[in-house]
Amino acid sequence: MAAGVGLTLAWLVAMGVFIRWMVVRSRREQAAHERTYQLIEAAIVNLGGQQPSVSPRGSTWSFKYSERQVHAHRRAHKGGSEVALDIELEPHPTAGPSPFRRGAEPGLARLPRLKLRRENRRDRFGKALRLNRELQLGDARFDAVVYVESDANDDELRALLHSERARHAAIDLVELGCEVIFNDEGRSLAAVWRAIPPPRFEENELGEAMALLSAVADALPVVGAIEPVKAWPRGSVLSLCAGLGLVASWVVFLIGEQFFQPLGTRITQLGLEIGAIVFTLLAAITFFRVRATSRALRYLGWTLVFGLAACPLMSVGAVKAANGLFDASVERRSATVRKRWTTSGKSTQYYMLLEPWPPHERPIEVRVDDDEYPRIPDHGPVELRIGRGALGFEWYAGLAR
Repeated sequence: MAAGVGLTLAWLVAMGVFIRWMVVRSRREQAAHERTYQLIEAAIVNLGGQQPSVSPRGSTWSFKYSERQVHAHRRAHKGGSEVALDIELEPHPTAGPSPFRRGAEPGLARLPRLKLRRENRRDRFGKALRLNRELQLGDARFDAVVYVESDANDDELRALLHSERARHAAIDLVELGCEVIFNDEGRSLAAVWRAIPPPRFEENELGEAMALLSAVADALPVVGAIEPVKAWPRGSVLSLCAGLGLVASWVVFLIGEQFFQPLGTRITQLGLEIGAIVFTLLAAITFFRVRATSRALRYLGWTLVFGLAACPLMSVGAVKAANGLFDASVERRSATVRKRWTTSGKSTQYYMLLEPWPPHERPIEVRVDDDEYPRIPDHGPVELRIGRGALGFEWYAGLAR
């Protein structure tokens, strides 16, 4: 008795210490985030930002820097603070490749969608598998540090990053922890810190990044049009469809299982075989659609993860639903109950076990409704409504009246 009381007290003390530690840690993290938030705001003000516009998405400052219009955005989230410096580029309608254009830097008819970021292990793994293909510009330092993520053609990207000054400034921005974004996310040219965890932010970094981003803007070729790229990245539609298919597959599976419950497991095996074939086709289509792009491994991975769950569920549910939905041969059948039982959990489930009849070789387990269960004997005969199945698999339609 005394030992049990002692263990209980020790457990309560340990839980109290743990909760106290969690509270203190949370308060320290919140205070660190607030200090970082204040440092970011001070740095933006030093750059020229005044009187920010505040919205649920964060704060935005607008100001001039080197005669260019700049927008600084700041918002807080669980992982830290997101900060973006966005420069408005001015289009030149007459720009574009021309044999009469002077200078080493060619013009561009439109600004391509592009993201420059640090290369990570996933990128290297994708390239090792020969899935990911990244543009190499022949600049050893740039190619080693920066990952070029874009669906634009190589000629456009080479023209955009033709200037050595622009490439070196982009390298320095990436090494500061930024992503350099061209014509994406509603920004024409931006440096974005996705998550600045406290206390890693230094106030001078924002000013350094602003100078580097301005250098990138100054070194870019003239651009004829800066319009949002409406096309989705290659592979993203397949990943989205696979994700939506996972949701739809649950609905189809539940319909097939709830309203057209088959007798036996042969139809489930058929559904799994069809699901394996569909998954193989989906994987092949996705592979050939996304390979040799900069995001190939990402979209292939998401599609395979979603598809691996969605294809079997969808196929099994669809086969069961089709087997019962298109069957008009429901008939009365006499059967013998071996036993009945219930299971408890989030909800109570009701079952009965029937003696087999040809072609079934094993006892048949059937899930029944709660209003049917009282009419089922513990042992003995019962009258059922059984459908032959449009696909030849018998299914349970309910108790006969």
